[in-house]
Amino acid sequence: MQAERILIVRTDRLGDVVLSLPVACAIKQKFPDAEVGFLCRKYTEPVVSMSRDVDEIFVVEDENLREKISRYDVAVLVHPVLRDAVLLWRAGIPVRIGTAYRGYSFLFTHRVAEHRKDCRFSEAAYNLHLLRPLGIDVDFAPILLVPPDDAAAKVERILTKRGFFKNKFIAIHPGSGGSSLSWSAQRFAELANILSRKNVPFVITAGDGEYEIARYVAGSDERRIFEKLDIKSLAALYSMSAALIAPNTGTLHLADAVGTKTFSVYPLLRTMSLPRWSPINFKNGILLPQKDKVCKKCSKRCEIYPCPDQIAAEDMISHIEKFIDISSLLRGT
Repeated sequence: MQAERILIVRTDRLGDVVLSLPVACAIKQKFPDAEVGFLCRKYTEPVVSMSRDVDEIFVVEDENLREKISRYDVAVLVHPVLRDAVLLWRAGIPVRIGTAYRGYSFLFTHRVAEHRKDCRFSEAAYNLHLLRPLGIDVDFAPILLVPPDDAAAKVERILTKRGFFKNKFIAIHPGSGGSSLSWSAQRFAELANILSRKNVPFVITAGDGEYEIARYVAGSDERRIFEKLDIKSLAALYSMSAALIAPNTGTLHLADAVGTKTFSVYPLLRTMSLPRWSPINFKNGILLPQKDKVCKKCSKRCEIYPCPDQIAAEDMISHIEKFIDISSLLRGT
């Protein structure tokens, strides 16, 4: 199937949008001359704007949205939402691709029969599978987000002012926003203490409502804390980091998308773990509490709850050192 204008629709959270951007790359690889549009929420628009595979961006808050997107030949609804499915149908887009497993799937002209709850593939791969009706059958497509120059310059000025240097520090993001079972604040604080004892420079990023956990991890040195950076500046900061340690959240996938090595401890709960939420680029940074064990449900009565804390901070440092020469980051080197 040939198409001149293809619209990708993903209107949920930061990490989900990042993991949907390989869809744009795969389309461009198959149809280099196609115009690729992306419909998202206003708060995730800065992420999409850093992708060189997207030509036009729409946000759900736009006025006259139905009219604006009606010129597209194909729409791919990556995340099934009734409101979005109805929008595409009412816009009269001729080819509408979506899941086969919703009560409103009749609104799609092409339906892909694949249950994500089975967690057999990564989220990025599931997104790519929706392109099969277009003759694109791949499990992987690369992603590289490029922070704008002004954001990079601003962040570098702040880093220099605080005594940090590009590519000479590690970033830590201890907050999860409640989106995933993750390492506790205590484990992140232990990690920070080890880095401090090793004289390794590190910064801590914090989103809305995450300042207290960032301050706990930072200890007495609050100059390490970078709070409430806008998404483009956050991407720029991560692109200048030697590595990021974070929970399985949007910030982890954002850092991976700008080319930074990311490290995390994932829970054993199947719907929150590997392979479903594997980063796209660097896949070797994830530790699991136990090998060869997967949980279908999670209970606070479990003897190892919260299971990510089974991984000690020392274990994470040892794992990072397999991929990062920490000695090259030491102050004074």
